[in-house]
Amino acid sequence: MQLKSKLSIFLLVIIIIASMFAYMGAILASNKNFIDTIKENQRYVAETIISANQETDLPMERIIAITHNALYPVILTQDTDDLHLSDRDKALLENGGIVFIKQKVIPVGISVVKANEYYLRVGYQPENNLFRNYAMLLAYALLFSIVVFMLIIVGLSNKAMKPIIQLNNATQEVAKGNFDVVVVNDSQDEIGQLTESFNKMAKELKSIEYLRKDFVSNVSHEFKTPISSILGFAKLLENRNLTEEEKKEYLEIIVEESERLSNLSTNILKLSKLESQDIVFNKAEYSLDEQIRRVILLLEPKWCEKNIDFDIDMENISFLADEDLMQQVWINLLNNAIVYSYQNGVIHIKMYKQKEEEKAVIIIKDEGIGMDKHTKDRMFEKFFKGDTSHSKEGAGLGLALVKRIIDLHQGVIEVESEPGNGTAIKLTFPNEFRGWEAIR
Repeated sequence: MQLKSKLSIFLLVIIIIASMFAYMGAILASNKNFIDTIKENQRYVAETIISANQETDLPMERIIAITHNALYPVILTQDTDDLHLSDRDKALLENGGIVFIKQKVIPVGISVVKANEYYLRVGYQPENNLFRNYAMLLAYALLFSIVVFMLIIVGLSNKAMKPIIQLNNATQEVAKGNFDVVVVNDSQDEIGQLTESFNKMAKELKSIEYLRKDFVSNVSHEFKTPISSILGFAKLLENRNLTEEEKKEYLEIIVEESERLSNLSTNILKLSKLESQDIVFNKAEYSLDEQIRRVILLLEPKWCEKNIDFDIDMENISFLADEDLMQQVWINLLNNAIVYSYQNGVIHIKMYKQKEEEKAVIIIKDEGIGMDKHTKDRMFEKFFKGDTSHSKEGAGLGLALVKRIIDLHQGVIEVESEPGNGTAIKLTFPNEFRGWEAIR
């Protein structure tokens, strides 16, 4: 059975049960009023007959015939033995009172009053039962309400199930690999929120699928280029007529491309490993400023070649992190700052503590070529290379590694850059260690 049918049946059952309770409540509430009305009318009929008997010489039978009322028929009897009255009711009758005897069929009953040596029994004719007519009217109203509610339920269930059916169809499309599906629903209720979440999920899946295909394509391309170079120059070395200088040049290219291929494989494996973990395991306390100074010395051949100066202003900070991973961050960021700086440029490095917020802040700023907005927005994507003139500097995985390492250390990286005005990278790390004192 479909959900729409189940929902309709469920709502219909609820409405029928609620209507039945309402019907019974209305019957019970009106029952007392009907009984009181009947008793009052029966009393009036009995008193009218007794009064006419006292004021005229007409026999009781004649007065009953004259005052005959089809709704309240009157019977004249000489005893009440068949009524099985209690002693209290008998005493009440002897004292001129009226006794109302409730019958099994509600609210039909008879009122009994003594008139001389006779007893008047004023009944209530069921064929003319106003209460029964009222009950039938309520029953018809209930039946009409159920029919109307059924139509409303069918309409509402169709409207309510429409977005669910759309979501179901869209989910099947996503399962087939179609991530372009979009479900339209402008409502602000839970279904609307679910639809919005589904559209976001489909968009994210599409983005992930795009990144996956792009990743495979880029990996294939990055591997293919050095392999082609190695293969090509290896074939050239088979030529016996090559000079020693040519052989040396070809061998250097093969070695260079092999190193490039090795670094690419290492970085891909390293990035894959980092993306599969959520916490840093090998944390240790060390001097952060000293680590950055060692990296600057490690890159000395590169910055000396471009005659680059360093403007260093770093406080002593004791840092708790994976030292090897953080070294890759500084190597990548400082190497990029050197590569994209102009000849005779200056690289500014500033590091300080935000004691009130318990954070460590590191800023690396160059005065180089800078980046446009498109490059800045995509600089942390895998294999993305914003400046094609430096495409041989790497495979575009360095900054992706940097971003992942910073995320693992709960850090934040911010970039400010404009074409021709250099690039400033600001890193902020929370204080997770014992104190701000420098390691001595």
